[in-house]
Amino acid sequence: MGKQFDLWAGKVKKLAFRQFYKLESLGKELFGFIKNKDHKRHAPYLHILLQWCTVPFTLWVLDFAGFGRMIAAKINAREEIDHRIPILLKKLEQLPSASTQERVSKHESDIQTGNYEKFLRNSAKYDAMEKDLPNNPRIAQGWNEIQSLFDITKYRNNVTGIVRHTHLLDRGYRPSRWEYDRADDKERWLFQAFFDLFCAENNLLGMEFDRPLLARLTVIRTIFGTQLTVPRHMSFNAFDDMNWGEFQEVHADEDLGWHGPKASEGNVSKKAMLRIFYEAHEYAESQGWTGDKRWSYVENKCGLRPNTDRGTLRRLRRQSEVLWEKEHGTN
Repeated sequence: MGKQFDLWAGKVKKLAFRQFYKLESLGKELFGFIKNKDHKRHAPYLHILLQWCTVPFTLWVLDFAGFGRMIAAKINAREEIDHRIPILLKKLEQLPSASTQERVSKHESDIQTGNYEKFLRNSAKYDAMEKDLPNNPRIAQGWNEIQSLFDITKYRNNVTGIVRHTHLLDRGYRPSRWEYDRADDKERWLFQAFFDLFCAENNLLGMEFDRPLLARLTVIRTIFGTQLTVPRHMSFNAFDDMNWGEFQEVHADEDLGWHGPKASEGNVSKKAMLRIFYEAHEYAESQGWTGDKRWSYVENKCGLRPNTDRGTLRRLRRQSEVLWEKEHGTN
């Protein structure tokens, strides 16, 4: 397909959730249109569409895959593209910052493997609970009953073997298939009713083949906010159990303003604070200071509270570097 496609494919292959598998054929088709002089007028917004395909799925503001396939079908059929589509894509020229994409991509890899332990100060007790699940006779009995009533292979993921309870939406809304009258597959609805009840009674996320999966604390970033889900079985102490620094790493956005009390009191802009942060950190490093000594110096220079969370300090450090590069350029 050429060098452009290879560079694009290299970026998409790094993404979680099998994105390249889902987008490869679309990418080839769109790059083909861009090379074809007959479709030159479509090239500007097709480039934007292709760029968004290299962004972590969590940051997608719309279904670029389905949207792209619709556009490709229109072009192939030589049908007129809705005049509002180029306008919409023009509004999406600015991609999320590289640092945001990097942080979210790492979080997606953790989500893909079900790794949320970093958000807990001590996950040992929950690990022990999960190890004990296969020995629970009530779970074994309930699962055997469901398998006797339904063909599980119709509902589990073909690759991972996982079947999950119904995912509830923001503010407790249910997906349309949860409503019996709106469900297209009534057999699937009945299976899900049995399975959701089974998971609720046994504190489960779902089943991986015949292995029970404990419902765990999850942190999910979306384009609108960051969702924290605490399972009902978890006796949760916000201060003792939660690693809020890691939460902030996922939730943070470079486009947000800085809301520290010192900034408000002194009307110091975020950029001004980041410049001070960068210079202070550079000086501390030049002196060979590490650990608490380095961070204490930076905190004092920036007016941050003592013992500011290390995750917050690392985030500010990245932001200060990005600002410095924008203002001074890179070699």
